Amino acid sequence: ASIHFAHDCSVAALPHRLRAGRVLEVGAGLGLAGLMLAKMGYKVVLSDREPVLLDRLRDNIEVNSVEADCRVLSLDWAKAPKMHRLLRAQRFSTVMGADVVYTEVAADLLVDLLSYALPEGGLAFFVNAAKYRAGSEAFSTKLRTAGHKVMEGVISVETDLQDLVCGSFEPEQEYIALIVHVSASVAG
Repeated sequence: ASIHFAHDCSVAALPHRLRAGRVLEVGAGLGLAGLMLAKMGYKVVLSDREPVLLDRLRDNIEVNSVEADCRVLSLDWAKAPKMHRLLRAQRFSTVMGADVVYTEVAADLLVDLLSYALPEGGLAFFVNAAKYRAGSEAFSTKLRTAGHKVMEGVISVETDLQDLVCGSFEPEQEYIALIVHVSASVAG
């Protein structure tokens, strides 16, 4: 999913939709998509909850020479309510996440996180596997139920990418791309 985000960033499909303000990448892993945006001059915060990944993110920021535009935040979505002041102080305009919904609980936490991290009118971009992930199918429904406006589209996986990323354990995988506009009723 990060590969799809990085491709969209590089061909300017995603950047023309970004607004002024910081971008928060949730569940960043190694930070591919966020690093691409930082290289393009966007202010990006890469977040994850796993300490080993936070260390790798810091290394990747240095290797890619984007220290001026990119930093790391330890973020456990379950603790977002306790971090609401910190999240609001960052003045994020956009949240993005690639392959971040694996369970129903994760879907619920991510929907809630948007209300703490984004103001009214904020944007979120997600790319998640359409098959073989609990919670992934219900994610867009949960976003809509929370009052957000959601646009979605299917991204088919090319044969080479299927073999490389999904392998035989996820045959015929597809990805769902979501653009989410945060509504006034849920922005805190």
